[in-house]
Amino acid sequence: MSKVFSPEEWVELRNQFEQKRDQQLQLVKEHELVGSYGMAYLALWAALEFFAKRLGPAAQKHALKEALVDWLAYLNGRRTDKPKGIGVSSFDIPGIETAKIPPETLLQKLFPLKSGPSFYFITNPTRKYRIKRNDIAHKGESPSLKVYTGQRRSSEGGCRN
Repeated sequence: MSKVFSPEEWVELRNQFEQKRDQQLQLVKEHELVGSYGMAYLALWAALEFFAKRLGPAAQKHALKEALVDWLAYLNGRRTDKPKGIGVSSFDIPGIETAKIPPETLLQKLFPLKSGPSFYFITNPTRKYRIKRNDIAHKGESPSLKVYTGQRRSSEGGCRN
């Protein structure tokens, strides 16, 4: 993280995430008490989504810098193979957070898979927890206690990383 964030910026991001996580865990307890596992599920999800969206702009900047370095090396003759093109949208970097969870490949530039396997397992759009999150949020479906318990266990692992 030191290449992208200053120590102060990283501490600030971590503090924001921990504060959000603690707020969401309080909501989780309240929803669990009344058996509202769908709302508890979404409360857990919100903490992970907050973290991912806050990492998004820094990950985008990092990816753009890598691409620009590749192009400079190519233009200055230090690289013979032509780098991949840089799209115009690569320069449109939001200030505080991205509108959606950035792709795993982008986030992994800052937060490697080995640093947060639970995080990536839960937020992967093709895996059951992300699909279930969408079913709850967009279709009003309620998760079974078994699915909720599995997601909670995984989310707690993702929030600790």
